[in-house]
Amino acid sequence: MLMGMIAWSARAQFLEITPLPEAEWSEPGSVSYLQNEKAKSHYAAGDYAQAKAIWENLAVHGNLEALNNLGVYYREGKAVPADYTKAVSYWEKAASANFTPSLMNLAWLYTDGEIGFPKDLSKAFGYYVLAGRAGDENGAFTAANMAFNGEGVVANFSDGHRLLKLAADLGNPAAFMMMGKYDELGLNP
Repeated sequence: MLMGMIAWSARAQFLEITPLPEAEWSEPGSVSYLQNEKAKSHYAAGDYAQAKAIWENLAVHGNLEALNNLGVYYREGKAVPADYTKAVSYWEKAASANFTPSLMNLAWLYTDGEIGFPKDLSKAFGYYVLAGRAGDENGAFTAANMAFNGEGVVANFSDGHRLLKLAADLGNPAAFMMMGKYDELGLNP
């Protein structure tokens, strides 16, 4: 399962920061894209049952955005009691295809902790790394800061720097600034 993918040793995670293939979003104008947009409109208008029905239909066909949105639906608990177990189940399905919103939702869940899912910075760190490798600049930047500060992983400047470079390469402005500061201080390898 996905948790097995992130249960590696802290050092082995950084021997190579290779990009993961980014999950495909629904193509704008496609039927699945339009259906997702329709479901989001229903959800925003408070018609949760209709939104859920559309997302469930899309999820059956493997639509990653629908899987992620069903996770949010169960996390928020607006039409049903919040159910983090169901939310995580949907997010893990989408995350297994490197869908960055789901990877980030799992990272946030373990950063803060929720009912049935206690705070676990090691798991959060792993999901942030995966999100960064799949193309999420904020995931890479958060993982870099966690590596620098020893949150969820043993503090390691070299590993943090690799993640920071990844975040900068992905376009994170704060990562660019930090890289510039490290250059100024002579700390970049």
